[in-house]
Amino acid sequence: MNDKNLFDENENQKIEEQEKDIQQEKENQVEEKKEEKKSAEVKSDEEERKKEFEDEVKERKEELRNKLKEGMAQNNNKNNKNKDKDEENKFKQLGGKFNFKGFIMLLFIITLVMSLPAMLSDTGKTPSNEISYTEFVQSVKDGKIKKVDEKEGYIYGYTADEKEVFSARMITDRLGGDVKLVETIEANGAAIKSVPPQQMPLLLNVLISWFPMLLLIGVWIFMMNKMGKGNGGGPQIFNVGKSKAKENGEDVSKVTFDDVATEGITKITSKDIKYAKAMHRAIKLLASSRKVGDSYTCLVAPYMIDDTHPLSGVNGVFNGVFLRGNVLGDAMFYGSGAGKLPTASAVVADVVDMTKHQNTNIYIDWKPEKLTLVSYDDSVNSFFVRTDSPKSEVEAVFGHVDYIEDVVDGEYAFTTGDMTEKDFADKASKVNVINRIRL
Repeated sequence: MNDKNLFDENENQKIEEQEKDIQQEKENQVEEKKEEKKSAEVKSDEEERKKEFEDEVKERKEELRNKLKEGMAQNNNKNNKNKDKDEENKFKQLGGKFNFKGFIMLLFIITLVMSLPAMLSDTGKTPSNEISYTEFVQSVKDGKIKKVDEKEGYIYGYTADEKEVFSARMITDRLGGDVKLVETIEANGAAIKSVPPQQMPLLLNVLISWFPMLLLIGVWIFMMNKMGKGNGGGPQIFNVGKSKAKENGEDVSKVTFDDVATEGITKITSKDIKYAKAMHRAIKLLASSRKVGDSYTCLVAPYMIDDTHPLSGVNGVFNGVFLRGNVLGDAMFYGSGAGKLPTASAVVADVVDMTKHQNTNIYIDWKPEKLTLVSYDDSVNSFFVRTDSPKSEVEAVFGHVDYIEDVVDGEYAFTTGDMTEKDFADKASKVNVINRIRL
């Protein structure tokens, strides 16, 4: 009985194990199917993406091909237009449009060519044997000279067969003014011949006579052409120069911000302002430029200027420009530089000016070459310096200076003469400089 029960239990265990194996096999089959399905889906996705990529490449190729065709078509059209334009220009050059300057030049050349033979011909004295006035009168009395005429300040005498010609310088402007000679000629039976003065060619004479009138007509036509341009922008008579600067201001002088040394006002303190008041000066942030030979200095920095200087009174929203010319002298431009109304006025004025001058060229005398700037180290200035170093040290380094004392406790200030920035930096390193401001 016990053996039978034991056998049944073993059989049951085997059956359970077989069922588990079957169940595991089924699960493995299900997993394999899932993996196969996933793999198929992945493959399908890859094929789909590949197809989409190929379609996209194909579309882009087609798009690029179309753009190339359009570009070639536009290029052909442009070439055709240029060809038509060249033909039109050729037509104009051949006489499609009347050219007044060309006509005047042609007329001048024709006149010059026609006058050339006369100008190259011998316009000197008539070939003759030159004798003295006395000898000429004696030849008339002796009957050797039978015919007389005058030309170019000379009197000419001819023998009866005109094979010999004698000439003498007249003592009067015209033969008729020499009464004695005329009487001598008539008394000895010689004939007086009247020779007309040498004439200029007809065309040359006409051109000289009409040249002032033609010049006035040419100037008038030139002014009318200039006034006709501008699309309502006003007369263009004086805008004949071509601007060398670009419309947007680029490359006007080729000087960039990096080329200009700049210094702000962060180091300016209330003590500096006290010194300025004591010295009857004002501290102003200035953009300064001066011409030194063929070069220019350029610096943006605070300056301590005299309170009588025009720029010392520029405060608040106002700006000022101070100029000093070799002929003009000192000139000052002053006005509002900030605020909504002044800014709006300036913007609207610029817009109106651009509208009035569409397609016109306003002359700006700016050269395209880059300006030559003096290096920062070589630029020359005088300086206001605050220090607490002993005066003996200051004078040993800077030499003679002017002192400003009893303004701030524990220190004093001095002003230097003109020196370069490099020289000042070298000297300032040898004393204790609290602050410095250019004068």
